[in-house]
Amino acid sequence: MAMSWHMMVEFEPPLVACVVSSADYSFGRIAGTKECVIAVPALELASKVVAVGNCSGRDVRKFEKFGLTPAPAERVAPPLVVECFANLECKVADTRFVNKYNLFILEVLKA
Repeated sequence: MAMSWHMMVEFEPPLVACVVSSADYSFGRIAGTKECVIAVPALELASKVVAVGNCSGRDVRKFEKFGLTPAPAERVAPPLVVECFANLECKVADTRFVNKYNLFILEVLKA
């Protein structure tokens, strides 16, 4: 998914807060697996990021459709995105704000 609402909330351990709509396929995946990868794209990928954000993983195999390359992560099950210049392997650290705000607190395990 393309994510726009996120921020750092702590440095040690590194924590990131992100809002994911409960209507999104990604919401169920993150809530269910308690893991995700935040892939940080370069400007050259902007059009692909927009396209990724305008379709659902329920219906589209996004890596294949948009010509992206998955790679195994070291600490979580979801894949890294090779074309991105940074990948943050995360686990859900706190779910207290999920029901009220759809806000997950993620701990970055590896960058």
